[in-house]
Amino acid sequence: MRCYNSPQGINGKLMLFRKSIVEKILGKNPETVSTFLGLRSVRIKDAQSKIGFPCRNFEQDSIGTDADMDVAQLDDTFPGKFKVDCRAVKYNVFVSKSMRFNKKIHLHNRRIVGFAVKVAKNLFRIFANRYCLPQKFIKIMARINENYLKLQAGYLFPEIGRRVREFAKANPDKEIIRMGIGDVTQPLTPTVIKAFHEGVDEMADANTFKGYGPEQGYDFLREAIAKHDYHARGVQLSADEIFVSDGSKCDTGNIQEIFGGDNKIAICDPVYPVYADTTVMSGKTGPCRKNGYFDGIVYMPCNEGNGFLPELPSERPDLIFLCFPNNPTGTVASKEVLKKWVDYAIINKCIIFYDAAYEAFITDSAIPHSIYEIEGAKSVAIEFRSFSKTAGFTGTRCAFTVIPDELMAYDEAGQPHQVKPLWMRRHTTKFNGVSYPVQKAAAAIYSEEGAKEVKAVIEYYLENARIMIDSLKSQGYTVFGGINAPYVWVKTKNGLTSWEFFDLLLNEANVVGTPGSGFGPSGEGYFRFSAFAERDNVLKAMERLKKLGNVKM
Repeated sequence: MRCYNSPQGINGKLMLFRKSIVEKILGKNPETVSTFLGLRSVRIKDAQSKIGFPCRNFEQDSIGTDADMDVAQLDDTFPGKFKVDCRAVKYNVFVSKSMRFNKKIHLHNRRIVGFAVKVAKNLFRIFANRYCLPQKFIKIMARINENYLKLQAGYLFPEIGRRVREFAKANPDKEIIRMGIGDVTQPLTPTVIKAFHEGVDEMADANTFKGYGPEQGYDFLREAIAKHDYHARGVQLSADEIFVSDGSKCDTGNIQEIFGGDNKIAICDPVYPVYADTTVMSGKTGPCRKNGYFDGIVYMPCNEGNGFLPELPSERPDLIFLCFPNNPTGTVASKEVLKKWVDYAIINKCIIFYDAAYEAFITDSAIPHSIYEIEGAKSVAIEFRSFSKTAGFTGTRCAFTVIPDELMAYDEAGQPHQVKPLWMRRHTTKFNGVSYPVQKAAAAIYSEEGAKEVKAVIEYYLENARIMIDSLKSQGYTVFGGINAPYVWVKTKNGLTSWEFFDLLLNEANVVGTPGSGFGPSGEGYFRFSAFAERDNVLKAMERLKKLGNVKM
């Protein structure tokens, strides 16, 4: 084998030439470089003049180099088949014609960057495809995002659904009471429905028809949110700091897109699984350990010992997920607790992702509904809200995210940048906005009648929670939450795991809840009941658990 060293090589150091790498396959008719690199079409003879020195021939039986390779041409080796011109940086490639069926291409230099990698891969692609190299040796193909393979089993709630469907199919005569997934059961209120119909009617009239609306939401809804959810609580926010969306689940999952991939994420354990799963999907973690934690995430265990409130992490994160009222534990954070977190974020230049989707269920006047009720929070926090549980919009889809003008994040040079314009760009690029009738319906909850109706629905669900708390305690369970939140967090009996308790309730009592371990390792041995249910079903479910306890527990 002959090696060709570049006349411009620098003793093994990586180097890129001034112009783009050029690859070309030539048959009778020239093919475009876009076949490989997406570059504009260039003929080989033009490429040679632009590169500045001629292509060179390799020996008949091999192609390769173990030093800096500038230009490689396969011509006489396989007459009439193809010719390739490419220019690259240092990399080690070996493909022997005599060994092409039992040797892989090797790229030894881990410092290969940019187009150099593409050149090496495409050179091998040509050889493999034209000369029928077995597929198991071909490393060039459409690639998946392998971060998804790190995720453990299925997403929690689809897994619950799968088990319930299988049970229902096998037991069609059984009445299943569902108190697992937090989906509302009460219909949209009369005022909301009236506004919804008005919005639809407007779409049927040429004079009031709406096409594409503003992606960030119509002003009438954003202004109503600012006035009633923030100004009324002493928080000064402008409507243009509010972004209307189709769900806080989407927003909490997408928000990481506007932050650097090397940011360290902190999450509570247990907590809503979307935070951890989307962090894994974005490539910020390593593999999952045996204890259920992913490498690269800062976990903040929440347990009975600390009142299910996370402690300030000893390892500094960049982005912190907090959820209050908490899903799944139902815990709330006082002003003192939130002040501690805001101060920590200010000192450490962190940003808090504050999920307040259940704030409407807070009954204690001393508990803040928004993190922005804490001094300094607007400089370090993004808040997520939802109409799903507040007003029954789980099937209608409407929510909003608040990003204050004061919030800053930093580039690699340490220069500050406003976060709001970044989210504006992401939001308007990837989202077409919530429909006009839905936004009109959402705005109706801020009317005098709408507010009364929504409050009554929330009280209905909280009464469900109270019934569950009283019944479960009377059965000897240790119970948390359910007072300022729609979720009741229960400790299992007799050392049952969360999924064992789930299967027991499903199979013996035909009641569905949510296994605590699905929210994180610290949720093992706990179980979540949702207050989003019909009153009769809540009463029947508690009675079934009581009978089950007398027999099985």
